[in-house]
Amino acid sequence: MKKDYTIGLDIGTNSVGWAVIDDEFNVLDINKRVKIIKNGKTRGKKRPTKMWGVRLFEEGDVAADTRLKRGTRRRLKRRHERLRYLQIIFATEMAKVDPNFFYRLTESFLWLDDRKVEQTKYSLFRTEKEEKAYYEQFPTIYHLRRHVMKHEVDDLRLIYLAMHHILKFRGNFLYQDKDDFNADNIDIKGGLKALFEVFNDVENNLGFEFDMALLDDAQDILKNKQWSKSKKAFELKETFSHSDNSDKNKQKQVVELFKMIVGNKGTFVNLFAKDDYKEIEQKDIKLSDATATEKFDKAIAENGFTDVEQDILVKINAVYEATILANILTKPTISESMIEKYDNHAEDLKIFKKFVKDNFDDKKFVEMFKANIDGNYASYVKGFDKGNKRDYATQEKFYTFVRKFLESKKAELSENDIYQDILNKIELETFLPKQRMFKNGAIPFQIHAKELRTIIKQQQTKFPFLAEIVTVGDEENRHQEYKIETLMKFRIPYYVGPLTPANEGEIGKKKSDKSRFSWMQSTGEKITPWNFDQVVDKDASAVEFIQRMTNFDTYLPEEKVLPQHSLLYQEYTVYNELMISGYYDEQNKREYFDGATRQKIVRDLFQKQKSVTQKDMQNWLYNNQFTSSENAKLFGIDTAVKSPKFNTKLSTYIDLTKIVSADLIDNNLDFFDKIVEFQTVFEDNKVLKRQITKHNAKNNNLLNDEQIKKLAKKHYTGWGRLSRKLLDGIQDNGKSIMDYLRTANYNQNFMSLIEDDSKIFKSEIEKAQHHDFDDFSYESLVSPIAGSPAIKRGIWQSLQIVKEISDMMTYPPSRIVVEMARDNQTSRRSKPRLQQLKEKRADFVQELVKLDETQNFDSERVFLYYLQNGKDMYTGEALSLTELNLYEVDHIIPQTYIKDDSIDNKVLVKRTSNQVKGGDVPSSDVVSDMKHYWQTLLDANMISRRKFANLTKEKFSEKDKQGFISRQLVETRQITKNVAQILNRYFDGETTEILTPKASLSSQFRKGLVYLNKEELSENDLQTYLANGGEIVDGKYVAVKLHDGFYKVREINDYHHAHDAYLNAVVANYLYHTFSEEKRKVLVYGQHISRDERKALGKYATTRKGNFRQFLTPMIEEKWLNLETGEIVWERDQSLETINKVLECKQINIVKKTEEQKGEFSKQERLKKGKASVEFKEGWSVEKYGGLSSETSAFAVPISYEKGKTKKKRVHELISVTIREKSAFEKDSQAFVESKLNPVSITETGEIIKKNTAENIKILSQPLKKYQLFEFEDGRKRLLASPKEAQKGNQIAYSREFTEFLYHANRYDEMKHKESFDFVNAHQEKFGEILNFILGKAEKYNLSNKKINDKLKDIIENIDDYAVVDLSQAIAGFVNVLSAGTTNLGSTLKDIKGPVGDSARVRYTSTADTDIFNATLIHQSITGLYETRIKL
Repeated sequence: MKKDYTIGLDIGTNSVGWAVIDDEFNVLDINKRVKIIKNGKTRGKKRPTKMWGVRLFEEGDVAADTRLKRGTRRRLKRRHERLRYLQIIFATEMAKVDPNFFYRLTESFLWLDDRKVEQTKYSLFRTEKEEKAYYEQFPTIYHLRRHVMKHEVDDLRLIYLAMHHILKFRGNFLYQDKDDFNADNIDIKGGLKALFEVFNDVENNLGFEFDMALLDDAQDILKNKQWSKSKKAFELKETFSHSDNSDKNKQKQVVELFKMIVGNKGTFVNLFAKDDYKEIEQKDIKLSDATATEKFDKAIAENGFTDVEQDILVKINAVYEATILANILTKPTISESMIEKYDNHAEDLKIFKKFVKDNFDDKKFVEMFKANIDGNYASYVKGFDKGNKRDYATQEKFYTFVRKFLESKKAELSENDIYQDILNKIELETFLPKQRMFKNGAIPFQIHAKELRTIIKQQQTKFPFLAEIVTVGDEENRHQEYKIETLMKFRIPYYVGPLTPANEGEIGKKKSDKSRFSWMQSTGEKITPWNFDQVVDKDASAVEFIQRMTNFDTYLPEEKVLPQHSLLYQEYTVYNELMISGYYDEQNKREYFDGATRQKIVRDLFQKQKSVTQKDMQNWLYNNQFTSSENAKLFGIDTAVKSPKFNTKLSTYIDLTKIVSADLIDNNLDFFDKIVEFQTVFEDNKVLKRQITKHNAKNNNLLNDEQIKKLAKKHYTGWGRLSRKLLDGIQDNGKSIMDYLRTANYNQNFMSLIEDDSKIFKSEIEKAQHHDFDDFSYESLVSPIAGSPAIKRGIWQSLQIVKEISDMMTYPPSRIVVEMARDNQTSRRSKPRLQQLKEKRADFVQELVKLDETQNFDSERVFLYYLQNGKDMYTGEALSLTELNLYEVDHIIPQTYIKDDSIDNKVLVKRTSNQVKGGDVPSSDVVSDMKHYWQTLLDANMISRRKFANLTKEKFSEKDKQGFISRQLVETRQITKNVAQILNRYFDGETTEILTPKASLSSQFRKGLVYLNKEELSENDLQTYLANGGEIVDGKYVAVKLHDGFYKVREINDYHHAHDAYLNAVVANYLYHTFSEEKRKVLVYGQHISRDERKALGKYATTRKGNFRQFLTPMIEEKWLNLETGEIVWERDQSLETINKVLECKQINIVKKTEEQKGEFSKQERLKKGKASVEFKEGWSVEKYGGLSSETSAFAVPISYEKGKTKKKRVHELISVTIREKSAFEKDSQAFVESKLNPVSITETGEIIKKNTAENIKILSQPLKKYQLFEFEDGRKRLLASPKEAQKGNQIAYSREFTEFLYHANRYDEMKHKESFDFVNAHQEKFGEILNFILGKAEKYNLSNKKINDKLKDIIENIDDYAVVDLSQAIAGFVNVLSAGTTNLGSTLKDIKGPVGDSARVRYTSTADTDIFNATLIHQSITGLYETRIKL
């Protein structure tokens, strides 16, 4: 007879715990299938095992980094192509002047002996005389550009060099519709007008009133070159101070607005007056920063701003860019403006050098002008050596350095005119200006194009080929222009994408066999800048682009969603909101709007105004005689806010009525909705106009030319969640969902309609979501899901686990429990800590504590000590580097609220400082005293903005606590939802139910707590409870112990994931069997409880939370009953005994997913010569040109071969196959290995030399990926980290007694965790027992080195000499000696009576740890229930 079983899952972003239990809470026993291969023979074996385990895997990376690098590669490739075409145009004539000119340029960076054409060190003009004359006449490229614009020249090479520079750095395309754009018509005023119009627009409901008569004054302020940014911001505020923005919040917004416009730092919280934006990752923007463009784009894409807010930010950026451009273009041409900068720099430098010589000693002169220091003049102009590479100081960093440099003589020089002039110029950002700065990105291509045309006209008499004319453009815009100008201006539209034809497949789903990122439609001819419009079908490419851009409907996975501003989608949102809205009549009875009323409200209010307020609705009800009061009470609208209004609107409809008649819209909704789709997708006005024109022609020319022109200027952003088919396509007795929302006389909104069993919508959705699971693959099940790779990876691992379990059992489970994990936040370290500190300390303005580079910077205390510059973060008192063991590492925000163990949530403080801290976060007194110092650390980047925010929080409300936890669970919630949805469809037709209990219930059960209503206790019992330290929770509950708790210590091993999955299944099964049939629907995915049950759970979140908490309260009874039938389901004590026994089991199947390394061939950071190991390009010697760091290994291959001239010896070796070599290996693995062992070299004379050092080469197995498990005969297990390094592979099980003690030792703090403090003090003997246990296992499995073992023995032998607090800290580090997966222990071993030191860094690189040929390879299935063991 088949026995019911339940699968419990605990899903995280890098792990999935699983457990299979029966209805008595036992984990099922099964025989593991093991295949053993030895000496070429295979035999099978069955080993009894428990059916629970953990699947570990690397977190999925986001695609942003890859996308950024791909974009950069394309940009550089296209620039290279542009310059190649320029050479082709010049080639014939240049050959007559200097045949080797282009070759010399190409080889100019090579060493002389590597140059193949001309071995001359003068790359431009061959001779020293010509070269010197050139640089004397043209100190910069802009001097040359000005010269060839004004004078006819005989040397074609000068013209080429000028044009080469123009085409290489051609400017931005922000004003591509303005062909006549130049220095004289930079429109700051127009930008300000457009920005203020958004603020003033009453439909945007921002409540501002900027005086448009003051725009000229504002433009003059921004153009004023004698004022600093702060001064300009102040003057703008004063200019508009009399505008009707008197509200304090409005004034704050105005200040922030003008700060952003001038390029100072502004916060989104203050700009938009929204406290919600305190929680977003990027809270501010400084448009004058070098990284501002990337941060700006990221903020727009990820911060969740409204359309109006996005519009404001884009317009702020436009005003800033125009202001910068006006300040750059001080002369009629860009070249003359840059030459002026050059001259000003030379004059400033002359004065500055003399000033430093006159007022500072020689040492200080060297410090400023010659030393290799980040921030000085040398680093600003020539760069400085930064570790393995060369970098340049930014202007901001240089100015900071100069200010600090001058500060040392402030008292002596404060009256000096030159001193004051330097500081004034720094404030104005005009001191020692450079020609090449990131601000040049504000220069549009038209400025450079104007110079290009001037050069052509000036030089065409002598060189007619320069003035060759071509006809370019699409059908609507065919025109003639210079061929070189077309090349300079050519730009591939974003909606065309990569120039790889994608002509396979049906329309809307075109693809290419060469690139998954291609969708371009073309004739197939070779594309050039001059035939692009004839070869590429831009409109067809645009259609493909739309299809790629559009997401799929949540409910109908095959249907594309509507734009957020679609007429239909906005109508749906309005009617859906009105469906559950209404008013209270004179008898205070709720009156919902019926169908006719809703339609009239839409016509009278929503189609007339973009925002419908509470007052608008009250007036409408009164005027239409629904109520006798002008202030009727409404429901369905949030009346708790300052200005209550409906959340939805018909803004698109209103926009359209300004261009066409309402009747035309009403009679052609689909036609106009298609136009809205175009307006959402296409940013290019020309493309948009063309699309609308074609669409109009297909629909009997409903629009005239003027209307098309106006529509082509309107753009929308954002997509909805639902498709047209779902809203208006599925018919239920002739009615769609929209028909019901418009006309139904009862309050059934969208969710009610699709869950209504009496209507067809539910069955149609289920039918659409039904999947053919014959194709159980990632591409079929997971790839289509919207979400990040991190989410998808967890989903796929979970699905595979469930499938393997059900396949092994041969029948489906009764229940699957899906619950989310509460994973710790982690901080990935991108650079060595010492390097990080050196970089951060360079910007610190106060006196620095001395940096002792011999310290162990993997020690958290050492790292925090230097990050805090040797000061206590709560008091500012000095700390001692030699007494770090006396201090505490405190979590700024307690771990009870956020599982953040990163540096951003930790500070190093004296023990007494925790008393000063007060409360959950630093008190207002601490913040007041320390905020200035924290700001100094923040400015120097020694603490992050997130850490600063944590430190300055002051108050920590219940809402904050819930918010922190909620944000941590977002990713796992998404995983949970998707896994439940797919499993629900996978087991469709089976009896399997998917249970999704609340995450808090398992946590509550693990703690052993149940909650009673305090009213159930007598007064005496309640007082006794409180006297014994009990607390009242949420004002109404008391916590009672059900059992002693099932303690979890994450650091000791990975068992806790399986334990969590097991407890999830236990809790879910308990609730499932004890709930009534109706109530259990709250657990079952896809089922909905009745209205009565919903009411019983509570309307508000806090009420529901309390009720959920009481779900486990009946466990306190001796017999666990079904609450509906009264049937005894379990005996409490017997069940708890079973659960205890299961959790003490030491056999759990832990499987680490093997990973083939993918991505970049090596780290892309360019290293100096002597520091690199990989050529940057083939033939570029790393000794001469530098290069990249070592290449990344994709996988390793075990091989054997014979070696020796006379006596042959068989050698075994594990060789690396890098990512770059992977394709060659896969093409012919044997040939690849032979070439690797017997490399071929070619001498300078062309002689081929082959080294035959290896014979009879054999590949012994399939490639071994990272984390391949192998086991030695003595029981040591290792995971392959690389061909030359391993990681620990043994999972060491601790007794429950040890686990409990370690849990309390980690919380040894009398103030915060008194219970743990007392427990540890009462069981101090456990320190010795656990340390002995660790030492024994470390020696048995060779997990540590002699220094660590000696330290352990010393502590054990002299344990009475150590304070309990020191032992608690020490043991927290030493447990990591045994934890699987790591290679480095240094970061976890605490300093205790002298640091353990660098020798604590254990890396498993010896033959004893990596010799897989004397070990057994273990290949595991995803659950570990199938194994193949191979002895090589």
